[in-house]
Amino acid sequence: MRKKRIIVDAHIFDKERQGTTTYIKGFYTAFCKQFDGEFEVFFCAMDIDNLAFHFPDIDPKYFIKLKFRSSAIRLVFEIPYVIRKHKIDFAHFQQIVPFVKNCIFIVTIHDLLFKDLPDKFSFFYRLSRNFLFERALRKSDIKLTVSHYSLNSIIQYYGIKEVFITPNAINSDFLSEINKIESANYVRNKYGLTKYILYVSRIEPRKNHLELMKVFYDLGLGKKGYQLLFVGKNDIEVKGLSDYISQLDEEARSHFYWLDTIDDKEILHVYNAAELFVYPSLAEGFGIPPIEAVSLGVNTICSNLTAMSDFSFLEGNLFNPLDYLEFRNVLKNNLANSNLSHVLSQRKQTVRSKYNWDSGIKILYNAIREIK
Repeated sequence: MRKKRIIVDAHIFDKERQGTTTYIKGFYTAFCKQFDGEFEVFFCAMDIDNLAFHFPDIDPKYFIKLKFRSSAIRLVFEIPYVIRKHKIDFAHFQQIVPFVKNCIFIVTIHDLLFKDLPDKFSFFYRLSRNFLFERALRKSDIKLTVSHYSLNSIIQYYGIKEVFITPNAINSDFLSEINKIESANYVRNKYGLTKYILYVSRIEPRKNHLELMKVFYDLGLGKKGYQLLFVGKNDIEVKGLSDYISQLDEEARSHFYWLDTIDDKEILHVYNAAELFVYPSLAEGFGIPPIEAVSLGVNTICSNLTAMSDFSFLEGNLFNPLDYLEFRNVLKNNLANSNLSHVLSQRKQTVRSKYNWDSGIKILYNAIREIK
């Protein structure tokens, strides 16, 4: 009997690292390992060398090279053609599905933040995403999301309740035991960073980078030997951020670092050597970086808004990023507290046991079996 065929739209691997790449990589690495006897899983993207890097255990014959960068061409013509050519049974998409439906569609809607925070997104972005995301939900046979927060948003805005939660989890890279001294030496030699506060995220208004910068300089942390490091591409212009950076004097600016791109092996060292990881985002459909940091034993403070309110393992380290004084005090107190080894070890074990891919892949497997 022929194995069922799934194709994964992996064009996101042609771009910078973000939450969706983490989700696809972790989810399908686990899925292929557990259900190899029943499924053939294909991945399509332009950069198949990058796919091979992220999925080293997958036979390269399952990587399909896309020819067109245009999302319109990809969704209207190219992927429907690939589905037909390879006799695909199921196609898994993130957020948006093709306009031609010639197999069973699976969609993961990661968030509806453009509806929750309309002032953080342009009118055209909100208009187009609202149409495309709702259409994806209506057209898909299996509907997935990544958190209770996002599920409630889907129900609230679209009235669709038949949605399964397949939560994000920690990829295997973050489960390895990486020597802290080795990471510190690596980061110091490569970037000249010695005692730094880290924020990993694309730059956009809802991510709240400017507020973190204000807290950092308000506390005079540069003069106390700390550095502030942002890792993430400048995705959407943040009003006031560039002006704030340009107004820093030479001494103050010397304590600020910004890396827009970094590979996956380097990011492990950058996380691992951080003095403190800060995640002050105003809204997330899930929020992967905090669990990555905690899984490496890094002291972490995090916003308590939207989906991040579920991070009970960070009790005492969650804060309201809209409350400047609360944000400032939580950050300050964590830098002052050096006796954390036992707490960090407990958090690490909690996150590693709770956020794994097993439950999510079983949910999709059972949903597929219900259809076929």
